[in-house]
Amino acid sequence: MESVFFLIMHKNIQNKACGQIIFFHQSIVDFIQNITLAQTADILVTGIFQKAMRLQRNQYCRIAKTEPTVDLGKDETL
Repeated sequence: MESVFFLIMHKNIQNKACGQIIFFHQSIVDFIQNITLAQTADILVTGIFQKAMRLQRNQYCRIAKTEPTVDLGKDETL
């Protein structure tokens, strides 16, 4: 974000403007790439978390189907 501010601040300088624009353009590109990588990592982490929650939920469903349940209507005394 500093590079964007610095580019705007120095855009009226005509002698060295081209060199500065190229230099700061690289900084802006790096900044955008870092944001993109951070967003991609966030999406991947969210996807992994959602997959883990889905697997856990499916496991609970399988356990609920396979475990015997207690019938509260019957008398359990022998």
